[in-house]
Amino acid sequence: MGAVITLIRLSSMNTPMPLPITHHRLVDAQALTGRLSNPRLRLLASQGDIRLFPRHTMVLHEGEPGEELVIVLDGRLRVFSNSGGSRPREVTYGICGAGQLVGEMSLDGGARSASVMALHASWCSVVPRLQLLDFIAREPVFALDLLATVVSRARHATRTVRQVLFTDTYGRLCELLTRNTERLSDGRLLVHERMTHALMAQQIGCSREMVSRLLKDLLIGGYISCNERRQYIICAPLPLRW
Repeated sequence: MGAVITLIRLSSMNTPMPLPITHHRLVDAQALTGRLSNPRLRLLASQGDIRLFPRHTMVLHEGEPGEELVIVLDGRLRVFSNSGGSRPREVTYGICGAGQLVGEMSLDGGARSASVMALHASWCSVVPRLQLLDFIAREPVFALDLLATVVSRARHATRTVRQVLFTDTYGRLCELLTRNTERLSDGRLLVHERMTHALMAQQIGCSREMVSRLLKDLLIGGYISCNERRQYIICAPLPLRW
């Protein structure tokens, strides 16, 4: 049995604190961190404060000092910004799953550039900045792992800006659908990510109504279908134009 850990309960900015969780109060930390494929990340995660963030709980807040690195052990986190004001709009920068990091962009001591929310109940290892720096001093190769994460996200940001400037909404939706797929035995493509229309809209920079309209046309045309798990399946090559 690994180290025994307890749960924490955090509240989002606009929602009340979640009700106490009365199950799974004791968890095998080794079972959670052992899922990570990168040995250095696995070692760092085992030394962090392992927490359970209930669904829709805020993990990090934009504008706050960046004093912690968060390693996702299980679940999914949404990285986003909110425009504020009386009619706030949100843009989603990405969805992070097990084995990915959030919060690394502000480890220079600056303010956080985005907020992070748990899409589902998510287990994470929270590593304080000073502890991370100490770990890098002992495991300097991990600095390259962090750099690889930053470079990957910079490339993703560049690609996103390029799509917004040079690709129409339909083209961005097609790219989102085909980004992470698995070929089934009958040749169709299963879209791994389960996304609501609102979440799709936040990722491609349009309204939820527009996403619903585009998907409806693709469904009617037989280009896509939806299985019992609410995952989309690409049944035929998507049209080049809407």
